[in-house]
Order: sequence, then structure tokens, then C-alpha cells
Amino acid sequence: MSPSLNPTIATICGAVLFTLTGCASVPDGPTVGELLAKGGRLVTKSEFVKTLPAKIHMKWPNGRGEEDLVLSADGKITGTGLTYSSKSTSPVEGKWTMADDGKLCSPKTFTAWGVSTNVCWYGYYVGNEAYGATSTDPSSKAMRVSATPKSGS
Repeated sequence: MSPSLNPTIATICGAVLFTLTGCASVPDGPTVGELLAKGGRLVTKSEFVKTLPAKIHMKWPNGRGEEDLVLSADGKITGTGLTYSSKSTSPVEGKWTMADDGKLCSPKTFTAWGVSTNVCWYGYYVGNEAYGATSTDPSSKAMRVSATPKSGS
């Protein structure tokens, strides 16, 4: 049976996957303070852990590629990345961790490309909308997050 995507995991993972593009800033999003003023809330560690394992599919915000990943309850990240320009794929390996305050860090490597990333994010909900931000500071910019499940395996 394949893992399925849950809205909470989509929130967190989508935010973390944004970092795979190498873009750590989110200049055009709302601030964390604006999200909180609209009734937004931080995704907790206990919520996140209950959703695992999860399979996600994410297109990179820079439009240059996409990936399919599985986050396991044991902390492993596995999957495949694809770049559109070269039409090349790479296995992805990593290990996620989450602090009690909700900070999710996901050091991972695209092994065929020799590219690694490790940026930490916080996930937020505002109603049914999901956002990710690198800080809980009210002035920190957030990015809208979306992810869709992939069928199979």
C-alpha cells in the first residue's frame, strides 16, 4: 500500500521542498504576522508525525523541475528529482528532523547531481490554505504551499 498525502504533510513538506530550488527568500508572500492575524496557526510536531509516512509530488517554484518524495516515520527522505532542462533524474536521499516548536529541517542530497540542501521551515494553516516560512517572527515572509499526491507504488 502506498503512503498518501495528508494536508498537514503537504504544508510542511511543500515548504521544505521549496528550498530544493536554492531559493531561501520569499519576497512576495504574506508575513507570518498577517497569517496569524487571519487566524492562522503553526503546524505542530504531533500533527506532523501522525501523518507519516507520506508520499508527495512537488513542482519546484522556479519552474525548473519537480520531485516525488516519501517521508517515513523513521525520519528518512527518499525519492527522485527531475530537471526539465536536461531531462535528467537523480535519486534523493535525506533525513528529516522536527523540533518540538514545529521547525522542520530536511537535509537532503540529489545523489546523481551532487547537490545538497538543508533549510528549515515552519508550516502554517490559514483555513484550508497552507504556507511555509523560515521563521516564526511576525515580519518573516511566508510562501503559499501546494502539493499533490501521486498514485502508484
